[in-house]
Amino acid sequence: MFLGGFAAIKLVRLVVRLVFLVLFAAVVYLVVTGVQVWLASRHSDPVHDQAAVVVGGSESNGVASPGLAARLRVAEGLWRRGLVPLVVVTGAPAKGHIHGTAGTGASWLESNGVPAPVVEAAGGSGLWGELGAAAKLLAARGDRQVLVVSGGYEEYRSLAIASDVGLKAEPVPATVPAGRGGTGFGGLALEALAVGVGRVIGYGHLHQLHDLVG
Repeated sequence: MFLGGFAAIKLVRLVVRLVFLVLFAAVVYLVVTGVQVWLASRHSDPVHDQAAVVVGGSESNGVASPGLAARLRVAEGLWRRGLVPLVVVTGAPAKGHIHGTAGTGASWLESNGVPAPVVEAAGGSGLWGELGAAAKLLAARGDRQVLVVSGGYEEYRSLAIASDVGLKAEPVPATVPAGRGGTGFGGLALEALAVGVGRVIGYGHLHQLHDLVG
């Protein structure tokens, strides 16, 4: 009886140690991922490319949010500097909505002097859907080299997804207004979690999981 109890105690201790090690490894993994996400949000490489792709952001009744407007200003600047001949805006209307970020973004760019033939609108929802829609649109033109314009801490995940959907991308993150687009520590933690999980299960599966849970 005593030996059986001693073995059970040893087993419990082993399980506790294993759980602790797994949790410790997960925390270290997420911290390292968070650092990578933070560094990517500060790195910009605006080179000559075939198109600028604007992802993320939001709109309300056809009006761009400050976060989306920040992205659009970056894309407009890339075109005006002659770095890209085309700007692709993404984002289909949400269910029950008339406007989407693609249509809102296109209107914003055109109202700010970017010619309509320079702007292409792609659909999609979420980073995976938006970049997938952009990749399909660009593939029809024979293009795949792009500058990805995201905001907050989404740039790292955007570049990873761009590669997954067949784009060769360089980062040009927008500076999102303070307090918007997940710019604080909470936003960094959530994005690190999304990247950490996406690396393990795949960003496509992460997108499906997000849609499933709403």
